[in-house]
Amino acid sequence: MSLLSFASAQDANCLKRMHKGTFTYEGHEKEVTVKRTKKKQIEIFNGGKTIVVMKITWLNDSTYVLTYVKTVNLDKSPCSEIGSIITTEITACDGDKATCNFTTAQCGSGSCVMIKLK
Repeated sequence: MSLLSFASAQDANCLKRMHKGTFTYEGHEKEVTVKRTKKKQIEIFNGGKTIVVMKITWLNDSTYVLTYVKTVNLDKSPCSEIGSIITTEITACDGDKATCNFTTAQCGSGSCVMIKLK
C-alpha cells in the first residue's frame, strides 16, 4: 500500500466517524452539544434550554446538508427559520477533529471545527 493510499484510507475512516456521534464546536465545548444520528442532528445550547433539530442528508463522505426542522427557545432569525438549509463540507479530518466550511442562502458562509466527544 502506498503512503498516499494509506493517507486516503485514514481520511475516509475519519470522515465516516463524523457521520454519527456526539460532538461540540471548538471554542464552545461547554456551551454546545451536537448529537448526530444517520438522519438527524440535534444541537443543544444554554444547558438544554435551547434546542435545534435538523434533518441531515449526506451527499458524500465529506459533504452534508442540514435542514432546520424544529427549534425550541431560539432567537428568531432568517438563518434558523424552519426549512432553512446549511450546506457543509468537511475540508480536513484528523482523529476526533473535523474542519468544516458551511454556506447558507440567508446568512452567508463561515467555518468551524467540530470535535467528536463519543
